[in-house]
Amino acid sequence: MARDSEDGAEVDPLALAAQTPLPVADRARLGELESQLLAGMRAGAFCAAEHVLTGVLSETEKVMLLDMVDLVRSRAVTPISDFHVGAVGVTEAGNLCAGVNLEFPGMPLSASVHAEQYLTVVSLQGGDRLRLVAVSAAPCGHCRQFVSELPQARLAELDAPWRRAAAAAFEAARASYAPYTRSHAGLCLLLRDGALVRGFAIESAAYNPTLSPLHVALIALHSGGGSWQSIASAVLVERPSAPVSYESLARDLLRCIAPKATLLTLHIEAAAASN
Repeated sequence: MARDSEDGAEVDPLALAAQTPLPVADRARLGELESQLLAGMRAGAFCAAEHVLTGVLSETEKVMLLDMVDLVRSRAVTPISDFHVGAVGVTEAGNLCAGVNLEFPGMPLSASVHAEQYLTVVSLQGGDRLRLVAVSAAPCGHCRQFVSELPQARLAELDAPWRRAAAAAFEAARASYAPYTRSHAGLCLLLRDGALVRGFAIESAAYNPTLSPLHVALIALHSGGGSWQSIASAVLVERPSAPVSYESLARDLLRCIAPKATLLTLHIEAAAASN
């Protein structure tokens, strides 16, 4: 939700918000929303204000988002650049989410997390997707690409362990090597001690040597000294329209080696990786 001036020059959205006074009633509502968001951030829940902005947003509500960005960006961690970026998003469910940029001492800036990426991950982990984003600085090309792709994948409403496994399976799907069928897929094993083990599809031109996401996860589990009996459940992420599905194979193989384990399959509409 970055804006430009009439002469094409970039306008600071925070300055724009400051120039747009809100009525007293709207200011009071803004204060309530900011208090909810700040309380959630302090508690470690960056998606704390639930069902507060449903339906089509008014211009006044958009200004409120711009105003909240300043509150959010104070939470950024920037030991290298000292350039704080904040992002506030509204999800399809009407929830308010927050994101900030993160930098890591001793590492190049390419290892940083952008505020838009942070915000997108928070919304996905909450089982929702973004419909509007306000940022304190114009989004870079990397963030525009990132936000345009990931919101197409929706995670189901899950409890915390399942949600962590689903997010890990999604990331594994993005790492899959599937240049022949484009059947990107990832799987995450949730072990009885709470540990996660990921696997992703690796295709071969000869097809038969292709490894399923579960096979790759089992290799990782075995190489780390784990046993099949430690598997409590698994989450498989794949494309519903892909020519190859790994669901039946995963279900049959798990039934063989870990009969008490459960399997959840989640579908993503967009390609999870570029390979």
